[in-house]
Amino acid sequence: MTHETQMLLGLFLGIAIMIILVMKTKIHTFIALLLAALIAGLIGGMAPGDVVDAIQVGFGNTLQSTGIIIGLGVMMGGILEKNGSC
Repeated sequence: MTHETQMLLGLFLGIAIMIILVMKTKIHTFIALLLAALIAGLIGGMAPGDVVDAIQVGFGNTLQSTGIIIGLGVMMGGILEKNGSC
């Protein structure tokens, strides 16, 4: 398998996994996006450390240290709201 084929396979599997996670399992879209990016990078042939770095850089230099925490906090707030804990 060529490197280009491996990268395309990772891309298509990442997109398919994100769609399945959001539509079938009702997982939060932020988590599904992170998991899809991780899977796409790993299947595409990147080293695990490089995948995490690419996700952080892709998320943006300004939000790289706080954006994921904010996204997870918003998700937890939504869970607490639906749960009736607030």
